[in-house]
Amino acid sequence: MYENDKKALGKVVNEFHTNRLCKLMADHKGTVVIGNPVAHEDGNLTPSVILNPAEDCGLMNEETFGPILAVFTFKKVDEVIKLINSKPKPLAVYYFGKNSNKNETMMRLMRETSSGAFCVNEAAYQYNNQDLPFGGVGDSGYGRLHGKAGFDSCSNKKSVMRKIPLKFYPFSVSLPPYTEDKQKMIKLMFRKLDITQRQLQRRIIIGLIVIYLLWAVLTKRLTIQKVKKFWTVIKMAWQFMRK
Repeated sequence: MYENDKKALGKVVNEFHTNRLCKLMADHKGTVVIGNPVAHEDGNLTPSVILNPAEDCGLMNEETFGPILAVFTFKKVDEVIKLINSKPKPLAVYYFGKNSNKNETMMRLMRETSSGAFCVNEAAYQYNNQDLPFGGVGDSGYGRLHGKAGFDSCSNKKSVMRKIPLKFYPFSVSLPPYTEDKQKMIKLMFRKLDITQRQLQRRIIIGLIVIYLLWAVLTKRLTIQKVKKFWTVIKMAWQFMRK
């Protein structure tokens, strides 16, 4: 297949890696559909496609970094997801097919597998995109490179927390002495009051506004006519500001 294109093909970087790749052709127990099936004997390594190799062979358990591609046949996408998830997490998962959110096969592969990147209809292009963080996950690496993501990965951020001390109940229970009642309240707050001070302030303000509106409606200080007049004034003020 490549006899007339040998000059256009890239070369393996050195003899060590040539021998390493040739050994992967020895025990795969699959079918060589493209390439030299006896490369492990004569050292003549050409771009190779191996159909359904054994999952426990060297080819399927080492990073290839060479012109050898293992291909598995399947009937359902569940088989593909199961195979990917049974191996160490890859640097990237590539899908070739219709690029659409309605493509359930593509969406399932993206959602149900874990990898450093997920790329559709291209190979390695995600690395060339300087605005797209590049990196692995688990065995394929940690951290992200490119742009701000790369800067953040190489930075050691300082955590800064600024707050107003709350010395009123129930927040005062964080101060000693820690009586039995205080301990119960602390446990309750950790379980039920898992919010920031700012969120608490907003909720209190919203609660007070709601209580005031209910009071105004019940005492007839707030009527539909007054709401309509107020809304008319707001619209007039908005139109005036836009001019």
